[in-house]
Amino acid sequence: MYRINPFVRIYEQKNIKALFNTLNLKTLYVLQDVYNKMLIEPNNQVLEEKFLVSPDFNTFEYFRENIPKQKDNNIHIAYFLLTSVCNFKCKYCFVESRIEHHDNAFMTEGIAEKGIQFLKRNISNNEEVTTIIFYGGEPFLNFDILKYVVERTKELQMNVKYQIISNGSILNDKIIAFVKTYQIEICISLDGLEHTNDQMRIDYNDKGTFDKITSTIVTLSENGIKPSISCTISTHNMDKLDEIISVLEQYNIRGMGYNLPAVNGNIGLGA
Repeated sequence: MYRINPFVRIYEQKNIKALFNTLNLKTLYVLQDVYNKMLIEPNNQVLEEKFLVSPDFNTFEYFRENIPKQKDNNIHIAYFLLTSVCNFKCKYCFVESRIEHHDNAFMTEGIAEKGIQFLKRNISNNEEVTTIIFYGGEPFLNFDILKYVVERTKELQMNVKYQIISNGSILNDKIIAFVKTYQIEICISLDGLEHTNDQMRIDYNDKGTFDKITSTIVTLSENGIKPSISCTISTHNMDKLDEIISVLEQYNIRGMGYNLPAVNGNIGLGA
């Protein structure tokens, strides 16, 4: 007798189920009737990849034995959460949907310095580069601290590179010049073409954000900066993901990735 691994997440659209195993990052797509049969007569794949497990399955033992261990104690990726504040109010935002009462917070120079020093103690200055990712809220709302972190890590000769995940709403000549000087990779959030994007990604005036975002992308491109795209999947675009391809072609995008949203009253993705 087998059961669904408790670490498997199941998403459903029409007659298709997508199973994602968060333990080993395996993905399986099956029709509903195949899924029903799989629960009764599992094949070797679903057992080997731990979509189905025995009642006495020990998650922690599996994790210890099968998940590759880091070969060193160096930090390879570090997130600097510059602010919880955002000038958009996307309907699927994990902050707005999961925290009823939260204070608007900005990272201070003192906190940034502590993070830098911690990172410095835990990275090596060999050929392997550590990535600092600036995150928010909207990170550019705390540009002074972003600037401090970049300049301070360069001053300390730390072997790092920089990425920033932005909603693409804040841009000026000062920011563009800084991004170019320090070769900061920018990832802009966009969910599809205008009608699709503007269903969920809205500003505090309840206006769509597509025009503002694409204007930013054009400005970056004109200044020799090729951004990537971060596309959040929910019910508003899960059957229109091919729209992103036309965005990539039209705006000279460097790359893209997909994100699953926090489920709230505005969105749902099945079981």
